[in-house]
Amino acid sequence: MKKTFLLALVVTFLGGLAFADSGIVVDTKGTVKVTQDGKTQTAKSGSQFKDGAIIDVSKSGSATLMFSNGSTKKLVGGEKYTASKTGAANKDKPLIKGIAMAYNDATTSSGGPTVHGMVKAAGVKNAESSGDKTLTAERQQKLNADLETIEKMKLEKNGKALMDAQVYYKYGQYQKMVDQLLPVYNSQKPPTDLVKNMLVLGYEKLGKPEESKKYK
Repeated sequence: MKKTFLLALVVTFLGGLAFADSGIVVDTKGTVKVTQDGKTQTAKSGSQFKDGAIIDVSKSGSATLMFSNGSTKKLVGGEKYTASKTGAANKDKPLIKGIAMAYNDATTSSGGPTVHGMVKAAGVKNAESSGDKTLTAERQQKLNADLETIEKMKLEKNGKALMDAQVYYKYGQYQKMVDQLLPVYNSQKPPTDLVKNMLVLGYEKLGKPEESKKYK
């Protein structure tokens, strides 16, 4: 009964998450602004935007967005885009299958805990082993193919690191995941919530709770 309730809680939370948080700004060149909840802020890698948010790109800039289903959209200089969960971009197939796993696990709703945190707080042990998983030759080949797909996107340094980290999470390579994210965290002042939450998630998966506390 307790497990059934917990599962329902997580599923409900994920449904609300997809509704509230349309996605993230993966990559920016030039000035990119996000206007939502009556506030306008300069975007950087990992900045979240909700349904209805307006992403405004400077004439000499560009931006790459990733939605909660893993699909991506490129915005060119001078473009102004209104995020919508019913928009065409959200209906597109993900560039890489399963890449949104890390995003959806690490993203918080308005002030709420992460999905991982909810499960942990409920007393359910993490079934995944700590540390980087040993991959079969086939899985390693698929991981390399996903990284190559990201390489072809020609993203800026932080954007590429953020996307690579999500790929490593997908394949259980948690140490590689945090290694990608730490330079992004150190370069952002302040770091985005998503980058912090992904580091928390990565270190928890590695079985390093003391390290994860540093980024909460």
